[in-house]
Amino acid sequence: MFRNVPRLISSACHTTTKSRAIQSHTKRFFHEATAELVNRDAKGNLVEKKVPIIIGNSDEAYILIDPGHFGFGSSTSYPRLYIPGQLPRQGDGNISPATMFLSGKMQEIALDGTFDAWFAEQASLSAKRLERVLEQLRDM
Repeated sequence: MFRNVPRLISSACHTTTKSRAIQSHTKRFFHEATAELVNRDAKGNLVEKKVPIIIGNSDEAYILIDPGHFGFGSSTSYPRLYIPGQLPRQGDGNISPATMFLSGKMQEIALDGTFDAWFAEQASLSAKRLERVLEQLRDM
């Protein structure tokens, strides 16, 4: 499956680096893939399951996942998500910090400091700003 969504170019992006990134990223590509989610069940046993995800092109640093796969109840475990392939590294090490954005129909995981993280944050803020208006439209 191959889809893309045009990205909105905004003047809210102030730095030259981000401005160049915006100019080079005018579309967001979506590719369906399967990841392995490892978590602990109520008894503390490791549970592995295959979950559908959406990833971008090889130079993009985001993953979209259905929110139903992450439990925020009484679980104290930290789930791990193993994806097919690698996201672009943000440094020389094997670890890059990431943020999970919890708004919208899909949760987004984006590597911090990337255009994709900025885009996810802006999308999340837009959803919060428009929430009241969308509720009014739904009730019409």
